[in-house]
Amino acid sequence: CSPWASPSVRRAELAAARRDGGVTHDSKLFLIFTSGTTGLPKASKITNLRMLAAGHMLDMAWQRLTPSDGIYCPLPLSHASGGMLGIGAAIRWRCRFIVRSKFSLRSFATDCVTHNVTVVQYIGELARYLASKPEDPREKDLGIRVAMGNGLRPDVWEKFQKRFGVEQIIEFYASSEGNASLVNNTGKVGAIGFVPNILTKIYPVKIFRYDQDADELVRDAATGLCVEAKAGETGQVMGLIKDDDPSRRFDG
Repeated sequence: CSPWASPSVRRAELAAARRDGGVTHDSKLFLIFTSGTTGLPKASKITNLRMLAAGHMLDMAWQRLTPSDGIYCPLPLSHASGGMLGIGAAIRWRCRFIVRSKFSLRSFATDCVTHNVTVVQYIGELARYLASKPEDPREKDLGIRVAMGNGLRPDVWEKFQKRFGVEQIIEFYASSEGNASLVNNTGKVGAIGFVPNILTKIYPVKIFRYDQDADELVRDAATGLCVEAKAGETGQVMGLIKDDDPSRRFDG
């Protein structure tokens, strides 16, 4: 058999093989290429810390998984939702991660029942397609507890949740390279999340007023600084950037 599989390999050799070689929380784990909404696609550095944080998103929504849970991912692993949030959660909770190479409306219910899926990942259009397709007899056997993703429209939300018996929908806002993210942990239909008052001091993310007609942030005439948005106003999410803090740095 291969040397690494031989029972005669000494413990010292195994210990040497496990040395981290200088790897830290800030070491680059891999690159994710963004969609390029502001230009050509560009690589975002994903560090060990960022990957670890992605795996804890369910914690932010007060969800706990067990090894008996199964996460169903019909999304590409080359993007952050599947490759970071999905895989990260599976590593975090040591649960099963079910991957489908191509999303299939016809096979969705069968896949979820066959593999005892309890968590489903989605993007908005995927949820809309599912909520609009003809009913499948196997849907009555589904055990989906959580659906997590982004882009779920309010007019589809309740229809999707009721039809598939989803206990909690976790809608979130985030970007591969950004340092600001929001999670809807209350189940409020249509919301992408919020920053609780208790976290404002340790999580420097705010929503600033935005003028959609002028396509720019609104600034205070006296100070020139951005104006924090009030409830009901259009705003832009912004996070404080600190290059000396790995959790606040911008890695785009």
